[in-house]
Amino acid sequence: MSWKRIVIVLCVLFLGIYLFFLVFPLLLVGSPTSVYFVGNEDDNTHNLTVEIFDEQNVSVLKETYVLDANESIFYNREVRWYFPFPSSFVTWSDGLFTFSFTVDNSVTNQITREINQYVTVAVDIEPSENDTISIDICIYCV
Repeated sequence: MSWKRIVIVLCVLFLGIYLFFLVFPLLLVGSPTSVYFVGNEDDNTHNLTVEIFDEQNVSVLKETYVLDANESIFYNREVRWYFPFPSSFVTWSDGLFTFSFTVDNSVTNQITREINQYVTVAVDIEPSENDTISIDICIYCV
């Protein structure tokens, strides 16, 4: 067998393994969901600060947004390709994280949740039912 055939066979073998371990799982279960999603269901513009802490209470992410009325934002997971383990291609690894959401530097709500690449922490900013001036932060996981 010539060296060219050996190189071609190895390239085809490598490509097959790559497709099997990395691309096929994405086709099978879909791409990872966003880390969090926030929707402003209020009629006012709000400043939002999102901070995420890991299990050791170390801040791993802090983002600030200005959300107009009926606007929404999300923070996507970055996809990085590592060979050959498909469970390690997402930069947000599975684990216990605390999500802290602060609106207008006054109202804060947080959730501690075990997340994986297919769990999104979703937040709605809603007008408060008890007070026309204040707001509520509703957190749920999808």
